[in-house]
Amino acid sequence: MTRTCIEQDWTSGHQPWPAERPATAERDCAVTLVSEVSALDTGRPAFASPGPDRLCDDSLHIALAVMPFSRTIRSLAAATAFAALALGGCGTGTPMLDGVGPVSPVVLNEQAAAAAISHYRSQHGLGPVVLDSSLIKAASYEAAANARAGQLSHDHGGSFESRMASAGFGRRYAAENLSAGSETFDQVLGRWKASPAHNSNMLMPQARRIGIARVDAPGSRYKRYWALVLAGD
Repeated sequence: MTRTCIEQDWTSGHQPWPAERPATAERDCAVTLVSEVSALDTGRPAFASPGPDRLCDDSLHIALAVMPFSRTIRSLAAATAFAALALGGCGTGTPMLDGVGPVSPVVLNEQAAAAAISHYRSQHGLGPVVLDSSLIKAASYEAAANARAGQLSHDHGGSFESRMASAGFGRRYAAENLSAGSETFDQVLGRWKASPAHNSNMLMPQARRIGIARVDAPGSRYKRYWALVLAGD
């Protein structure tokens, strides 16, 4: 498992944060998780031991994608690992479960979100995605888990592998993007496009189905928590 932190500017998505930060905090989370088959292939996945989440006062990006157990994929994590070298001021991620208060799901125009992602994929020569009820439930569960924690992590609702297995996608291509703070889907989509790791997940060639969800925790720092889950057929 590779977890990559990236400091980002509010506009370019590539530079360190300005000294004067906006009053409303935003954070993206993408963890890059790659399933690898060892040299002595037993037909079972060989996962690297997960390191602690790295949470910063600034923007956080952790990109997550899980490949089928039968494939050996090593390059995805390497594509974004360089960004961690430039990051400072991070600590380990301990869920903040106290003082967040009540959380509530937000009704989204899920069809419009799927259409926007499909349009973006078509601009890159990729096929469309459709909504999947099981993935919507998976996204809702993870968004709620992050809202209750007041932080972003792909593990608050259980490991991504176990959650995908429960949704019936355990042996398919799958990926997940998380974000916190953005008020509209257009805003969060723009932030994911500006992040190489999140963008790679949305442009995963094998993706055919998605689930999207937002859960609010008004008493938390980031207030709005988003989850997007993509999977193949």
